[in-house]
Amino acid sequence: MDLESFKNLVVEKAKAFVDKNPSIRTTFSWYNNKYFQFKTDKACFRDNTHYELRIIPLQNEGGDFHFVIEYHFEKKDDVRLSFMKLAKGFFSDSSKYYFKEKSEHRIRFVRSLPEGEHWYSMADGADVASEIDSALSDLADFVENDEDKLVELIHQAEQVPMTDEEKFKHLLEYFVAHLEYIQNNTTDGVGYEQYIKPIENNFAKTGKGSDRGEKIQSQIKAWTQYSNGAEIAINVSICRNKVARYASRYSYLNWFVDGHGTWKNVSPLWMDHKIVTGFYLTDFEDGTRMSPNYTRDDLGLYDGQPANEKIKELLNQFKNLLLPEIERRNNTMFENDEMLKIIKKKKNLILQGAPGTGKTFETSSLALKILNETDVNFENRKEVMKRYRQRLEEGRIAFVTFHQTMDYESFIEGLHAVPIKDEEGHTLGGVSYEPKAGIFKEICDRAKIKDGEDIETCIDKYLATIVGFANKKQIPTTTGRSSFYVWWEGGDAVTLKVRSVDCKNKDPQYSPSPLNIQKIKDQATGNGVENNWKQYAAAFINAVKAEYAVKEDSEKKPYVLIIDEINRGNISKIFGELITLLEPDKRQDEINEISVKLTYSGESLTVPSNLYIIGTMNTTDRSVGAVDYAIRRRFAFITLESNKQVIENYPEFNSPETKEKAVALYDAVVTFLDEKDNKVDMDFDDLMVGHSYFLAKTKDDLFMKWDYEILPLLREYYKDGMIKKNPDEQSWPR
Repeated sequence: MDLESFKNLVVEKAKAFVDKNPSIRTTFSWYNNKYFQFKTDKACFRDNTHYELRIIPLQNEGGDFHFVIEYHFEKKDDVRLSFMKLAKGFFSDSSKYYFKEKSEHRIRFVRSLPEGEHWYSMADGADVASEIDSALSDLADFVENDEDKLVELIHQAEQVPMTDEEKFKHLLEYFVAHLEYIQNNTTDGVGYEQYIKPIENNFAKTGKGSDRGEKIQSQIKAWTQYSNGAEIAINVSICRNKVARYASRYSYLNWFVDGHGTWKNVSPLWMDHKIVTGFYLTDFEDGTRMSPNYTRDDLGLYDGQPANEKIKELLNQFKNLLLPEIERRNNTMFENDEMLKIIKKKKNLILQGAPGTGKTFETSSLALKILNETDVNFENRKEVMKRYRQRLEEGRIAFVTFHQTMDYESFIEGLHAVPIKDEEGHTLGGVSYEPKAGIFKEICDRAKIKDGEDIETCIDKYLATIVGFANKKQIPTTTGRSSFYVWWEGGDAVTLKVRSVDCKNKDPQYSPSPLNIQKIKDQATGNGVENNWKQYAAAFINAVKAEYAVKEDSEKKPYVLIIDEINRGNISKIFGELITLLEPDKRQDEINEISVKLTYSGESLTVPSNLYIIGTMNTTDRSVGAVDYAIRRRFAFITLESNKQVIENYPEFNSPETKEKAVALYDAVVTFLDEKDNKVDMDFDDLMVGHSYFLAKTKDDLFMKWDYEILPLLREYYKDGMIKKNPDEQSWPR
């Protein structure tokens, strides 16, 4: 069959397909004088994603004609691996297809013969006709029966990105398949069908993935980015040993941070230089093994199940090797963080800006930086907010919103009613009033506690384990040259029984050296000393620390109080006389320390130096007056501006069109607010709608925000006299 006959046959089959499937409007063409292209009326089923069937004639060196049948799935954004897996399962006979190509924008399924060839001879007209019929039948089945379900599955898959553990498991499976394929030069290896065959025609055997642009790195790009902000690179080199070849220390996975590789590697375990049996962690620089061996069975590779505990364990160990590097990076970033420098010196800071300028996220990030959370990737919003919520629950961060009814009693200290009860807990009727700390006093009290003071709880826990002589424990002295027994009689006993192992008294429970428990606690926290038996007390404290891993660090941890909408509160009414205590030099242990006696409890209150206060303020809020001058003198102010670049770099837009619309709307608002005859008495940066309002995945979401958030805000500007022009009389891009 020559080419012209083949073209006539395809046209004949296409016409028959259209007649047979009247409900499916199909267009087909001899595209660019190269191949037949079939598209249905449902081609664009999700945003910019579409599929098509191509029948491509080829001619070999001998002049014989063949053809290839391909299905293409295209998308302007990245096509996920889950999309490929899902799509493959929807063909009537998926065994006849394999992935020929996967690029950033396209995946291709090629119909193949049972013996593995990917072309069909055009010599036999009957077979050619049969194959074309089969391909068109698959196209019809896909459109009629499977499209909606596939779309839903793809949508679900895109909403749930792979976890770090899932990525790591795929990466290890790929690495095994890659190494065994090139080492043994065979397609029989495990993982070949899943990982190597789809890219075999464009496969890179070796390379250094930490060199930008390396082809080998693109083969694993779906599994390289991790929540710690680092990337895993693949490195495969051939060594001079003809037996080992690729089975050497020069084939590994390693962390890649800030444009350079690290020496922290995942190295493969080999059996007979042929089979990868597992992995271990190593420091490439000195060859030190950093973990036990993990076999393929341990890790559950190729079992088709979610990542198991061993995968998580190995990945966590691998991440921990990188912590010093991440801390170095974040410390360097902290050194260049102007906002952090200001609050470290001033202690009090207000972030002000128009709605949507990122005050919430910046406040959360700054709070974590103050707490020295160096192992957080501050470019990952989800990770930052997750850690922020953890510290909020732990009490290291406190949050409060000021409003016009907020007062001293609710913020500092007030009285609250308590029912009067008898000794047995029965309510007698009536109430009494007791002092109750507000959020400010509570966090001041927490901030004054040193880390070392946690040992008091540990001492109590330890005492509970040595109640009675039968439960005594033997403890080494501080010199380690001898030891002694300790036990506690329990109940109201205020002393700890101590007896040296060398004691000669015949009564085994004789204790010539009892220790006062409260004095032990005072000695442990630096507030006193057990003056009778100081060395025994020190040895006991050491034993408690060892038992419960109590930190030696007795420094006060930093704490953060966040005050949202600080300008909406009546500062004099809320802080009262305590406003002076916020100044850096008036705080506890500072040169001009001031304390105030509280009205209800009579306690003396100072503001600790390790408490940092962050306020936020909406610059467009005209419902309240100007910020109290007392606040302006004691707080530093930083204005957050709307940033167009955030919109341009937003990764979640589902199409270029959505991004273009978002940028166009942003530019239109800029032009509108910046017109000379529109502004009244406010700076442009105080008015410009924040970039976060323009971040939306779809055009529908974007215009929903425009109609119900952005435009109403502009109307409020007009109504409150902040601008002169009515936004409803303007022409906006849609």
